[in-house]
Amino acid sequence: MKKVKKALRMVLSFLLMFGVIFCIASIFIRFVLLNGNYIGDKLEDRDYYSQLTENLNTKYATLSLESSIPDEVFMSAVLEDYEVQKLTRENVNLMVDYMTYETDKSAVIMDKTIFLEPVTTYVETYANENNIPFDEEFQARTTAVVESATEITENRVTLFNLKNVVDIPQFQLVRKVVNIAYNSIVPILIVLVMIIGLLALLYRRRRYRVLFWIGSSRV
Repeated sequence: MKKVKKALRMVLSFLLMFGVIFCIASIFIRFVLLNGNYIGDKLEDRDYYSQLTENLNTKYATLSLESSIPDEVFMSAVLEDYEVQKLTRENVNLMVDYMTYETDKSAVIMDKTIFLEPVTTYVETYANENNIPFDEEFQARTTAVVESATEITENRVTLFNLKNVVDIPQFQLVRKVVNIAYNSIVPILIVLVMIIGLLALLYRRRRYRVLFWIGSSRV
């Protein structure tokens, strides 16, 4: 009987140890790794959004040289209606939702209409002032500029680009494991309490040995 109790204590001690490790990992995943607010706040603390805005300014300046449309037209469209910070946080939150099976969308798809109106308005005004017909060719060039601006912005605000890995089986396996850990904090705590309770029963005379974990099972 003593050998059975000793073996049971050893098994429960091992389970307790691995349970605590898994619980710590679950807490880290839920409140740090897959916490959209935490990630967003950390990015803000490190001036990530300011650097991203500067980077977008540079890209828009290049597009401005190619299209002869002032970069302010592109930048004002993003800053006034779709702030860089908001777009970035949307991408982060979408990543969290995808990893926790809240959605099947793996990337934020920007609506190009955010650039369509300001760019088209500028081009039409320019065409009218210079007596240039706003024909199909002009419209096609305008559409190309809008698509370029949308692609530039989408690429820059996408902090987590999952499109290239969602079809990889190993990634989906990692996603399943992460999701299990993300949703297992309460169940694992209940299991840990039960294990501690069982160990306490096995150590009715010396319950403090429960705190010794594996070492206690060998005493």
